[in-house]
Amino acid sequence: MADSVTSRPWGRNLRHALLAIPLLLVVSVLAACAGSSSAQSFGTPVAGQRVYDIARVLTASEIADIEQHASAVAQAGAPVIIYLRKQDSTTSATVNDAKALMDAWDVQSATGAHDGLVIFLNLKPSDPKHGSAALYAGAKHANASLPQAELQRIYNQVMLPHLRDGNIAASITAALDAAQHDLMNGAPVVPARTPFQQALAVVAGVPMLIGGVFLAVLGALLGLAAWRRQPRATEPPVATVEATQPDQTQPALVGALVSRHISLSQLLASIMSLASQGALNIESARGTFGRQVVNLHLAPDAPSVSGFEAQVFDMLRGVAESDGLITPGNLRSLPGRWRSLGQSLRAEMVARGWFDPQASQRRRPLYLYATASLVISIIAFVMAAVAAQPLGIVGALVLFASSILGYVIGGSLHETTVEGENAAQPWRAYAASLKGDAEGLRAANDADGLSSLLDHGVPYAVAAG
Repeated sequence: MADSVTSRPWGRNLRHALLAIPLLLVVSVLAACAGSSSAQSFGTPVAGQRVYDIARVLTASEIADIEQHASAVAQAGAPVIIYLRKQDSTTSATVNDAKALMDAWDVQSATGAHDGLVIFLNLKPSDPKHGSAALYAGAKHANASLPQAELQRIYNQVMLPHLRDGNIAASITAALDAAQHDLMNGAPVVPARTPFQQALAVVAGVPMLIGGVFLAVLGALLGLAAWRRQPRATEPPVATVEATQPDQTQPALVGALVSRHISLSQLLASIMSLASQGALNIESARGTFGRQVVNLHLAPDAPSVSGFEAQVFDMLRGVAESDGLITPGNLRSLPGRWRSLGQSLRAEMVARGWFDPQASQRRRPLYLYATASLVISIIAFVMAAVAAQPLGIVGALVLFASSILGYVIGGSLHETTVEGENAAQPWRAYAASLKGDAEGLRAANDADGLSSLLDHGVPYAVAAG
């Protein structure tokens, strides 16, 4: 019983083995046929022919010219085949095609020489003037005159410009000439990178991109923190229905309060306020070549003015002519004199508790960051450009943009205190009411009402910007 038990599996295995033999033979034949088909997929080489234009994109004269250049390459020591066909393909696939052709057609001067060269082009069926190309050299030349780096250089610098123009024949002859030159003279010597250049190439790539993005994020967080620490009003906004002036605060102070900064707008508002009080007249006149100009004329019996407006009036008197006339030429000197007046206005705002005397300290970290980032971004950009590292250039540009943003945020941080923000609330409501009333009067075509509104409202509107 035991014998019968052991004999049955053995008999079954034998039958299976016998049945498998024909199957293996079939598979072997198919594989051989497939290999033969693959080897013969390029066609059959013709003795003495080096150019195979299966794509039919070259003229007879172009083929003859390429044959002459290929002959020169062969005489220089590299049997060469140029193969063109229509087939959509990638660059890596075309390289594999070139290697397969060299193996299938035994492109070498003798068995074991490994000195052949193949130029293979897969052209797009829909656009035969363009496609992918590859150069493949046998081991003898790949280890000497035609290394991979040199073949890539020939493709990038010699073939590709012609291929982009759709000039296939010129791209092939140029590549053959470059290969002949290398075979006769050796591949161009690429200077070895110094340790500094090697380190620069490493640092100026991904690390520089990561560093630039990190510093940019750091700057954004710094700006956000500074922005959120700004003093804010503790009292709710005032909602006024009528354009009622809250008090008699001079327009320049109101403008600094509402805009949160000192600017030339406050000087212009003070001049308009002086005009509304009769301290000066704003006159239209004809200037050179008949152009319309505006003159200021100080009133001989000017009413008494005080505070900051008295300082502005004294400044105007300092630039006026003997009869009190201030021409556009005289007005050009006002911005230069504004610095001292601006400091005086800021001092009054600080004295009232509306401006923070340490406001510049809140801007300083952002300005320091922006300046340092600007310098670093310029240095990084130069390093990445020298090392030809696009990622490093991107990192430098990100950091540069962050530095500019740092300056913008720093300049926008206001000077007002919590008390100043609270004091500005009714004036902001007043400015909004002025705008709404002016629009309503204009729509109603009420010229008298609009004129009355502008008489007392314009200096404050100008001061607030």
